[in-house]
Amino acid sequence: PDAREEPHFRVLHELEFNSDRKRMSVIVKSGDEVLCVTKGADNIMADLIDRPFDIDTLEHLTRFSQQGLRTLVVGLRKVDPVFLKQWQNDMRAAQNTVDSSRESKIAEVAARIEAGLTLVGVTAVEDRLQDDVPRAIHIMKEA
Repeated sequence: PDAREEPHFRVLHELEFNSDRKRMSVIVKSGDEVLCVTKGADNIMADLIDRPFDIDTLEHLTRFSQQGLRTLVVGLRKVDPVFLKQWQNDMRAAQNTVDSSRESKIAEVAARIEAGLTLVGVTAVEDRLQDDVPRAIHIMKEA
């Protein structure tokens, strides 16, 4: 039998999705290793991944989109402990900002840890309509 233990991850930070960012990230710790794991829209993630998408990835994204599936790209990076400490201080300062620049400061700090990601993969899910949406569309067409 395999005596390896499953890894345990502790969430250090969550960078929430919003319509401007079109991505979300978690910064997690497992043992001595800290990772930033990010998922988001392919057009946003393309700029965050450390190299251009290869042909296979582009073909998968195209095929999934043509099938009407919602695609997400997943990337990750290892986070250096010294960088993490400075980043946490900067994020805390941004979150404590009380003027109109607060959101832009938070976004700028978040973007620093989400840069230079390594592509993990692409997901595709069917984004089904909520139960009442077809009925609502029908009512609007009849109006």
